[in-house]
Amino acid sequence: EGQHVMWDMEMYVFPPLLLFNPSWARALIQYRFERLAAAVTAAEAVGQSVEGGREGGEGRTRRRMAAAAMFPWESAGTGEEVEREEGGREGGRVHVSGAVAWAVWQYWLTTQDEGWMEEVGFPLLRRVANFWVAWAEERREGGREGGTAHLCGVIPPDEKVGMVDDSAYVNGLAFLSLGWASKAGKMLRERRKAREEEAKEEAGQEQEQVAWERLRAHLVIPFDKFRGIHPEYDGYINAPISQADVVLLGYPLGFFTPPSLPPSSFNETDNESRSAKVRAADLAFYRARFQEGQRGREVGKEGGLTWGMHVVSELDVGEREEAQAAFSLAYEPYCQRPFGVWTEGGKKGEREGGEGNTSSKQSSNSSSSSS
Repeated sequence: EGQHVMWDMEMYVFPPLLLFNPSWARALIQYRFERLAAAVTAAEAVGQSVEGGREGGEGRTRRRMAAAAMFPWESAGTGEEVEREEGGREGGRVHVSGAVAWAVWQYWLTTQDEGWMEEVGFPLLRRVANFWVAWAEERREGGREGGTAHLCGVIPPDEKVGMVDDSAYVNGLAFLSLGWASKAGKMLRERRKAREEEAKEEAGQEQEQVAWERLRAHLVIPFDKFRGIHPEYDGYINAPISQADVVLLGYPLGFFTPPSLPPSSFNETDNESRSAKVRAADLAFYRARFQEGQRGREVGKEGGLTWGMHVVSELDVGEREEAQAAFSLAYEPYCQRPFGVWTEGGKKGEREGGEGNTSSKQSSNSSSSSS
């Protein structure tokens, strides 16, 4: 996005770099780490701006945010927010912090570099986990022992819907990143114990871990048992979507079991909402909703990025024909003459689902029958 860094860096650029040039991938995380202080300051400012009305009142929120980090929607040299229209809690674009945690965990899975995890990775994971705890709202309802927890007032990847409560993507990402922080914290404690080192944990870290695990156990991730899909957010009903959102739970997040690549690495009891069957149903449902949202519009960056994510996930669930159709939609309309270079903006004048776009028609027909 010009000279600005957004969540696309972690979710779209980072994965191939991690495989083909890990040192470059590490540099991307280092960029975030060197600007962690700015993210902590941003979280503190948000805590101070929240008025009473939540559990514990304004003071409790401010204290909890002090050990949290909220990374900016658009970042540049300083790590401060440079998106003019956003700012503070009102912006709601908080999933970028989860994207940072995701990149940290993938680098750890790939390298198993414990020294790096202690010095760089865990400080990032810890503060992102604390951010989710600070943002969450607990309710004594829902039939779940201990109540339920919700992430309200967030803007999901499908940005055009505006601010929503309990985004499936945001809550799923928070669920995973809370687990990553918890797992990393335990691993580092065992490492220090084995080396007979004195604990370097900051005061209150044990209590933080309890809070991470509690939120993870009570966090609501929207799931429609009747239709067997994840609604995009609380109150969502079959609306067209503007870009990949729920489908990102499979790839790149690895939310489902058995997981997609890269794996979440958690050996948890399978449940219906995280099954391969539900993942396939999500893909079919949101493929059709995205086509509805794009039909007749000029080819834009949302199309190339969204169809690219569908390619990986369709292959992962065995839908080869759908993957081929998605690849055609993700690639050809975005290749610029004379050298065939792929660009995010796509070719001017071409339209999604328009006349002569055979792949789009084939994909539309197959997705209609699937959903």
